[in-house]
Amino acid sequence: SSLLAEACDLGMDYGVLRFGGIAHGAKDPGRFRAVVVRALLGAAVAGGAAAALLIAGGGMVARLFEKPALEAVLLPLALAVPCTGGAEVARASLRALGRALPSVASDSMVAPVLRLATGAWAVALAPSPRAAALAYAWTEATVLVVTLLMLWRVLPRGGRRGPVPGLFRFSLPMSLNRVILYTNNQTEVIVLGLLAPAATVGIFGVAKRLSTVIGALLTSVTVLFNPMVADLHHKRHHTELDRLFKTATRWLFTVGFPLCLIEVLFARDLLHVFGGGFSSGATALAILAPLAPSAWP
Repeated sequence: SSLLAEACDLGMDYGVLRFGGIAHGAKDPGRFRAVVVRALLGAAVAGGAAAALLIAGGGMVARLFEKPALEAVLLPLALAVPCTGGAEVARASLRALGRALPSVASDSMVAPVLRLATGAWAVALAPSPRAAALAYAWTEATVLVVTLLMLWRVLPRGGRRGPVPGLFRFSLPMSLNRVILYTNNQTEVIVLGLLAPAATVGIFGVAKRLSTVIGALLTSVTVLFNPMVADLHHKRHHTELDRLFKTATRWLFTVGFPLCLIEVLFARDLLHVFGGGFSSGATALAILAPLAPSAWP
């Protein structure tokens, strides 16, 4: 479901950051709205198709992993797919406007808090994977609505909407690149799911999620980087672009490196918070945490 969610936005978040950033820099509200509307519609159509595909193929996936109960879990997760893709495009639209706070609030505050609250409620009410999946789907739908409301409040008015040539042509290859990257990053989970007990997959999954906390915390630094790059590159302000890149990289390293050291040195203690059995994933966390800096620049 996460793989389809990554693909269903058709790379429109990248397209919005580029074309929306240029339109915002040119103070053309009509063109900016045209970019956002086309991106959201494209993500909605692709998300609906991806959800239908996952629902239809749920039985096949369950047989592939030899876990029959998986099919019942995939149905609510499928419903979350278009919501996740649409929320990503809406956040990209906020970033293209230079609105860091609502974008970060949606991604790093609203979504995690809701997932924690609904997940705890689902497990307390009916502890089962399907209940957790239903809670996740409800959360993704709520996050989408909240993010769209944030975007609606700051969306520029006025101007005339016109065609946006090149939006899909630019975005689709970026979507393919993201799917390939995501697949590469999830290879070990897929292999463990096919060959190892579910407990091993769970322990590794927690270790991997902890290793990605560094990237989530650095979002506040990078959130405005892409639209500013698009605007500066479009205006051929290469000196300012060079200065921006160096400043952003310096801040990323300054904030991220100490967090990486904490995860390496205290891996066992961090994992022990989830239960004594999770401590066996300490080696995995110590290996994964240093890999995060390679993606910072």
